[in-house]
Amino acid sequence: LNSFVNTFTIKACYLMFSGVPFTAKDCFAVEGLIWSAGLWRRRAVEAKRDADAVQRMRKAGAIPIGM
Repeated sequence: LNSFVNTFTIKACYLMFSGVPFTAKDCFAVEGLIWSAGLWRRRAVEAKRDADAVQRMRKAGAIPIGM
């Protein structure tokens, strides 16, 4: 029973934002979205991978939505 409780607690911590939508400013890379960082010259740059903060939010179950 103890190992079950510990496993459940660990999984619950990782999914604390399960299903919660969030937005990230364009200075944070979100895979597949435009990553301009507010600069006109970068208006067509597409992020190839998520920024660390976005990766952690996704791992916690949050859903990034477009800007």
